[in-house]
Amino acid sequence: MHNRKAPEPFLSKINDAQDEIYKAQRHYDNARVDLDIAVLEAVAAGVSWQTIGNTLGITKVTAWQRFAKVDPPRPKLPLNQAKIREIESNAALALAEAWRSDR
Repeated sequence: MHNRKAPEPFLSKINDAQDEIYKAQRHYDNARVDLDIAVLEAVAAGVSWQTIGNTLGITKVTAWQRFAKVDPPRPKLPLNQAKIREIESNAALALAEAWRSDR
């Protein structure tokens, strides 16, 4: 067996592709949440399933089947690196404070 490493530009392309897939998935998930919220708000405002279906290019029955039982969605909010560092820093400070108070 050969234990050769992949060339650096190749690895870079793979990492870039993975990043783009991850970003696209986040956008897709958030768009679905936005659509669920918009439909739930429309239904709450009295918009008919016929109108919702027409707007989405589907039948009123399909619209009802897709959205009638949707729980109010909770958006997936990605954490950026600064927020992650802030959370880690706060946790470290809390642990240090707990350690000091136990002494």
